[in-house]
Amino acid sequence: MIGSVSRHEALSDLAARELAGETLLWGGQPDVRRSFLRVLPIWLFALPWTVLSLIWEYVSVAGMLFEGFRGTPSGLAWFFTLFGLPFLLVGFGMLGYPFWVARRARRCLHALTNARLVTLIAGRKPEIRSHDPSHIVSLVRRDLGGGNGDLEIGFGSVRDSDGDSVELKESWIGVPDATGLETLLIGRAAPSVKAAQ
Repeated sequence: MIGSVSRHEALSDLAARELAGETLLWGGQPDVRRSFLRVLPIWLFALPWTVLSLIWEYVSVAGMLFEGFRGTPSGLAWFFTLFGLPFLLVGFGMLGYPFWVARRARRCLHALTNARLVTLIAGRKPEIRSHDPSHIVSLVRRDLGGGNGDLEIGFGSVRDSDGDSVELKESWIGVPDATGLETLLIGRAAPSVKAAQ
């Protein structure tokens, strides 16, 4: 089944290595298109941000060069030029973020085995996130049609260093047979989740 889940050879190798000795009950990849569209608002916000940052840098550098022709640029000219650089870098980062998310989704496999709930992300430094299904305290499913759906899997909450409550959850976006996966998870989740169904 893992071979049919992904065309990405590194992901198939990682899955075969990581899940050896476990029985695969469910496996699927996130929907790349949906993953991309979910973060597209960041890209739309990044467009004007980056354009304004580019204009700032253009005006700052042009002013600095103009001052340079007349002598040495002032400290204020250098300040304005350097001040705009972080904003420009953040803009480029936001423009690239949806493409990074899509690329990551292509290299991702979510799986439920007889031992754990696991997310594998292939790459130069593979990422493996494992959870005990009996620690699931909440499940939220959003149907997308065609059997696909989003699943939000909650594992409770912890306190951060400021004392604020931080929810522990996994979001599986556009996974195939979300209803079947939800049924499997309910059978292995905390008693409170089973009672709520």
